[in-house]
Amino acid sequence: MSDDSVSIRAAGVVPMRETAQGREVLAVHRPHRKDWSLPKGKVEGEEHIIVTAMRECREETGVSAVLGVPLPTQIYSVDQRLKSVHYWTATLDASADLVTNDEVDEFRWVTKAESRELLTYPHDADLVDLALTTPQTSPLIILRHTQATKRSDFKGELDSERPLSVRGYHQADDLVALLSAFGIMRLHPSPARRCLETLQPYAEATGAEIHLEESLSEDGNADNPFAGVLRLGELLHTLGATVICTHRPVMPALMDGLGGVSGASDWADLFDPRLAPGSFVVIHRSMQDNTPLIQSVERHSL
Repeated sequence: MSDDSVSIRAAGVVPMRETAQGREVLAVHRPHRKDWSLPKGKVEGEEHIIVTAMRECREETGVSAVLGVPLPTQIYSVDQRLKSVHYWTATLDASADLVTNDEVDEFRWVTKAESRELLTYPHDADLVDLALTTPQTSPLIILRHTQATKRSDFKGELDSERPLSVRGYHQADDLVALLSAFGIMRLHPSPARRCLETLQPYAEATGAEIHLEESLSEDGNADNPFAGVLRLGELLHTLGATVICTHRPVMPALMDGLGGVSGASDWADLFDPRLAPGSFVVIHRSMQDNTPLIQSVERHSL
């Protein structure tokens, strides 16, 4: 079923924590509905679905989260209208306290068995069952730089000095919330100005250090496309929330390179190199025998 047939769009999270007894999930009690559920809510205006999930988590728990793997979208009927809810697993900021409010008056950390008894809706319990089986992962994001000034309008001598357009600068600002949702702290852009400017707002907002990657530049790719693929492989092998920012001509080699990673065959249709400016692919990988294993993949656009 396509999102076009859905009239209500929403997003939420399945917050989880590790305990000595195993994983637990956070259930929230909504007094106005008299139910036990998961943090979720409707998309506001034109906000990105990722922003919705993060905002709803913060509003209902008082705590910020870092997203993990995406979970199956829940689609059901509400007052004869189709509603879709996009979910992610999530880790809450352990240093912050949960805060009740008008929407949520009680929280409970529960085990899988307890959640089946507590949660009001069977589809929430099914989602929790799945979330609790997901492995620990770390994201690597492959990002195409945001919209740049047209080549025909640029008067400089070096194309690598071509800046973002006005729209591209706004898109770079919008990326701050999206990259933050995945806890990105390792920034690896092409040295081209448009890639640097794409990640600059995020670097300034978070203090994350930028590491330039010549192999991800257009010139580097033209000289040796395998160098970029090799570098991607190195970054995949080093767990940590990472983003690489590169160019349209570099994407085909990188996406082809992903095909050789364990688990990639399950997600091959999401490795399409055709990404609009500011669009990105999130690779959720774990490590197995010192080898990266792709557990999930998602694509997003601005």
